[in-house]
Amino acid sequence: MGAPEPVASGSLETTPFAHILISVTSKGLAGTLAVWAPAGQPGQDRIYFENGRITKARLLEGSSNLARGMLPLFRRETMYAFYEADLVGDGQLEGEVDVRALLIAGLRGGIRESAADAILARFAGKPLRVTRRTDLAAYQFLPKERSFLDMFRAVPISIEQALVDAGDQKVAKRVLYALAITQALEIFEGTFERQSLTEMGRAAAGRAKPAPAAPSGAPAAPSAPPVSTSPTPPVSAPPQPGAPPAAAGPAFSDRPPSGERRRPRSAAPPPPEPPAGLSPELTKRWKEVVARSEALEDQNYYQMLKVEQAASADAIRDAYFAQVKVWHPDRLPPELEPLRDLTERIFQHLTGAHETLTDPEERGKYLKQVQDGGGTPKADRELQRILSAAMEFQKVEVLIRRKDWTRAEQLVLDLLEQVPDEADYHAALGLIRWQAVGDEGMDAALVQLDRALELSPNHERALMAKARIYDRRGNRAGAVRLFEKVVAINPKNVDAQRQVRLAKMRGQDSGAHTAAKDSDRPKKSEGGLFGKLFGGKK
Repeated sequence: MGAPEPVASGSLETTPFAHILISVTSKGLAGTLAVWAPAGQPGQDRIYFENGRITKARLLEGSSNLARGMLPLFRRETMYAFYEADLVGDGQLEGEVDVRALLIAGLRGGIRESAADAILARFAGKPLRVTRRTDLAAYQFLPKERSFLDMFRAVPISIEQALVDAGDQKVAKRVLYALAITQALEIFEGTFERQSLTEMGRAAAGRAKPAPAAPSGAPAAPSAPPVSTSPTPPVSAPPQPGAPPAAAGPAFSDRPPSGERRRPRSAAPPPPEPPAGLSPELTKRWKEVVARSEALEDQNYYQMLKVEQAASADAIRDAYFAQVKVWHPDRLPPELEPLRDLTERIFQHLTGAHETLTDPEERGKYLKQVQDGGGTPKADRELQRILSAAMEFQKVEVLIRRKDWTRAEQLVLDLLEQVPDEADYHAALGLIRWQAVGDEGMDAALVQLDRALELSPNHERALMAKARIYDRRGNRAGAVRLFEKVVAINPKNVDAQRQVRLAKMRGQDSGAHTAAKDSDRPKKSEGGLFGKLFGGKK
């Protein structure tokens, strides 16, 4: 019986393995993808798909893990062919592999720049967002990839701006490329006012140290290029198997009375206790896994791999492989299966450490983080929490400009649950609570503005809002004193300058002897000279 005929074939030199993989998956094909060995070597790697899902494979390089065994194929530039037949047979690696996680893992070894540029060029100049249906957890992004992705998802942004703003362009390009060929990006057709990611990130970092709603109907991202139908070499004998918005409430309140609220992500549950009847040896191993996972939280990459900061790249690789022999999830005894999530987390941290410290450019950036007191998983989560809140705060600014006080207040309250000591959020809440209900909201507003000024005595927005409330209540001297402070902080604040000039022209003094002190009771308003500031009420 002759060799089966392929239904599609070509060269991975022109169509990368990543594109073939996504094309077969997205079409839901059933059959075998054969990838020829590098020049001078016999045989093919063979991967069997069932309705677009990888279920088994015969691989030239030995591997005990199906997904990991396919990673070398992402760098292959040989011939490939797809057959509507099972050419894998028995005695192979089995297991269902999520192609999205496999894809991003494969691209970490390097992307084909020309292919990535061609895909991303289709989105040139367009504001993009991640499609709502995308299950981002399925990609199993590493922390630095998630960090970029969280910033990218904050507001619609073009590919060009995202790459400019990204702290690590290689990571950003890899993530965007993976999302593009899996049809997880779409063009945003609405409007959204935004700062650059750099501006938002710097602002959040300076203070510390889900995607916005948008119209539906944007076109889907382009799919991977289809496989070609050029002739292919005949199939050789199969190689041997490898070795082993919420409901509206009052304009201001401590908590909206109805509607679902977002809550900060809860802490991870404590690790399970060793089950009764576990042998002393396995009990000891159980406790070692738990202790190691807990210790990693406060360790930087050098400490995780147990190397000095001056260690060579070779020493780091040796240390990494030595750690992997101990902590790889495949080495987990069956009795310790409840700890698989912990071992996966340990392995992920070790892999991130290896990738970063063996890349000279990334290592230099990371060392600076360590020297600044960061670089641990706990510190990274804290920074990410602050950055994510800063991204979300951009929505609050938009809602304030739209005078959507109810939604703005609810979102600020959500942010304050996550970052309770952020002056910006207290200042915004004070402004919202005054503007929402007018003079009746002044007392509630002052509580928030004073809290903002406790946290940041020179907070310009809080000072301006407090000055306006003082003026509204007739405490003109107190208002002028605050305006003078704003001018000293920011001489370019035109509104504050105008109020100071008006006070001088009218012979008003900011001293306590000419007007009531800040603590004086409200006086009848004369209408306020700066009611138009921030859209103030009269």
